[in-house]
Order: sequence, then structure tokens, then C-alpha cells
Amino acid sequence: LCATYGNDRAAIKYFKKAIALDPQKSEACFQMGISYGELGEYQKAIASINKAIALDSLKGLYFYGRGRVHLLSGQKDKAMNDFKQADSLGSMDAKNFRIKNIEQKLPLGR
Repeated sequence: LCATYGNDRAAIKYFKKAIALDPQKSEACFQMGISYGELGEYQKAIASINKAIALDSLKGLYFYGRGRVHLLSGQKDKAMNDFKQADSLGSMDAKNFRIKNIEQKLPLGR
């Protein structure tokens, strides 16, 4: 809830507590990574999302989220690889992002 209202620092504290109670909680690791990303702490974001992926490698959303962090940190190639993986796992966000990216590169009647 803290992250929803833009208080990512407070959210991270709660995510850490949740992970301490249940280290196998992939969603808490992922959301903590997203909060770190919102704060511009990209290395911590990637580390947290990597842990989420290690716990549940079939969630396309996790790859999509890591791709967004890679993109924000200027690592476009890594981002595109994550978006492809997310798309292959059924993430509609990743599919829509890839389609939009491809459309922007096409001359389409110009």
C-alpha cells in the first residue's frame, strides 16, 4: 500500500519484514525490486527481482519488471531480452511494449 501511494522507502521496510517471515515469498522480492527501481536504486532493484525470478521463473511479470529497470538504467539490450522472455511467458505488458517499440521503428508511410 505504501508503494501505491509513492512511499517506496516505507514499502521497502515492509517488504523486508515480509521476506524475513517467508524468504520464499517471490512477490515480496519482486515488489521490493520495483520500489528500489522507483527510487533509482537500480542495482538493488535488479538483485531483488533476480531473487524473485530464482523463486518463480515462470512469472512473465517478473521478467517484464526487470526489463523496465534495465531500460531505466540504460541497459537496452538486457531490457529487450527480458521483454522477450516475459512475452514468451504470456506477459501482455511485455507483448504490448514490444509491439509499440517495433511500430516506432517502422517507417509506416513516412
